[in-house]
Amino acid sequence: MLSTFNSNMKNTNILEYKLNRALFFFSMVFFTILCSCGASTEKKPEVTMETPDANPKIVFVNYKAERNGDEMIRVSVINKIMKEGRLKGDTSAENGAETGFNIVQLDANEQTISIMNIENPLSRVVEVVGDNGELGMKKIELDEAEFSIRLQLHSNTEYINVQMKGASSNKMVSLLTTKINEL
Repeated sequence: MLSTFNSNMKNTNILEYKLNRALFFFSMVFFTILCSCGASTEKKPEVTMETPDANPKIVFVNYKAERNGDEMIRVSVINKIMKEGRLKGDTSAENGAETGFNIVQLDANEQTISIMNIENPLSRVVEVVGDNGELGMKKIELDEAEFSIRLQLHSNTEYINVQMKGASSNKMVSLLTTKINEL
């Protein structure tokens, strides 16, 4: 009987040891999580982006594009709003688009500062339901359309140029060049 009692005590001690070890492990995990999630009263420094321009500006321009009878496209300015500030996100220069319009910022010597690509507002791709009930894509050519842009103006920008790839050549054709002060 004594041997049975001793073996039960051993089993109880082993079980108690394992239970204490598991409890210790979970306590440490809980404490670690609690410490890592705790709010800090220490004020962290704010990260600010260095602005190369003393007074960064954003320009919002609304344009109207019209297709003339001879398939030439004419672009005109409807209105513009210029505000101080900085656009969020990447505003770096991009390569020209294969299709669509390029909005180009030019300096006083008409050298390219940056290029922004937008879709051609006169060519829209829409989803349509076919005769058999299936969805499909259809390209619609419009005679006129309005479009808007917003640009982070560079400090050297003097002109905004709207371009598109020529129908007969692979060169970009200037549709409208506007001096910033005249917008």
